Amino acid sequence: MIRLVQRLLKYTSIKHIDYQLLIDSLGKLREIAKKKLNEQ
Repeated sequence: MIRLVQRLLKYTSIKHIDYQLLIDSLGKLREIAKKKLNEQ
């Protein structure tokens, strides 16, 4: 997951990052990760 974020940051210019969008995306990733962990 951290690698995914690093990749996103690499492809996104720091000046153009919409931080709220990034935070929302991380929240969604966290929810998905929790669901997958709960399924196992």
